[in-house]
Amino acid sequence: MKYCCLIVFLFMGCAGPRVFEIKDADVQRFVKTFNTTDPLAGAMAFQDFEKHVPPAQRMDMLAQMWAQEADKEAPLMRLGILDYLINKTTHVPVGAPFVQDLLEARRHSDPLIRRSVLHILRRGTEPQFRNAVKDYLEDPDDGLREEALIEMRHWPNSRAVFEDYVKKHRKKKSRARSVEKAKYFLKKKRQK
Repeated sequence: MKYCCLIVFLFMGCAGPRVFEIKDADVQRFVKTFNTTDPLAGAMAFQDFEKHVPPAQRMDMLAQMWAQEADKEAPLMRLGILDYLINKTTHVPVGAPFVQDLLEARRHSDPLIRRSVLHILRRGTEPQFRNAVKDYLEDPDDGLREEALIEMRHWPNSRAVFEDYVKKHRKKKSRARSVEKAKYFLKKKRQK
């Protein structure tokens, strides 16, 4: 009996790690759990997601969840995914399955989606992400333009960007706050 248990134990150990397969039912389950406005329910969804999806497969699962959203303009589930990326990852690699979707989401009609995408993109140092952050200078929301300027203040070429922004938009009332922010950063750069 002792040897039988040992053989079974060794056999199970030699089988190697189980490969997680992403099934449509799993994708649908996480789409439903990420689709919430309740912070506690969101935290529980993230915990369940991390419990059941191995780290190496999480970006693929998130990509499939993003693609499952029936109504592309319904932001709730996508806000859940973006919230997960903001709170549970350090940065999204350029080769991640849905980087292109994130880049397209910066033009979404919902300013909350655009703001969340900005918070994710600003973590990346790759030129693709930096150009996307710079594109926020043309966002319809002045608050988002201002956030992009705040992020860009640490960039090596930011002085030229600020000068160009002030020159182009100094007379536009809809950009008053962001223009003032760009002027402030220019003044700080001159003082250094």
